[in-house]
Amino acid sequence: MIGDTIHDYDVSKHIGCDCLLIASGHHSYEKLARLGIDVISTLKEIIQI
Repeated sequence: MIGDTIHDYDVSKHIGCDCLLIASGHHSYEKLARLGIDVISTLKEIIQI
C-alpha cells in the first residue's frame, strides 16, 4: 500500500500488507518516519527502493 498518513499505515497493518508512505501529504517526513517504516518525499524516490 502507498499512502501519506498514519491512518494509511494503520490500515496496511490491519490488512497485512506492506506500506510505503509519502511525506508530501498530510504528515511531515519526521512524523511518518517515527513509525519505523520506509518513507519517501516524492514518488520519484520509489525507483530507489
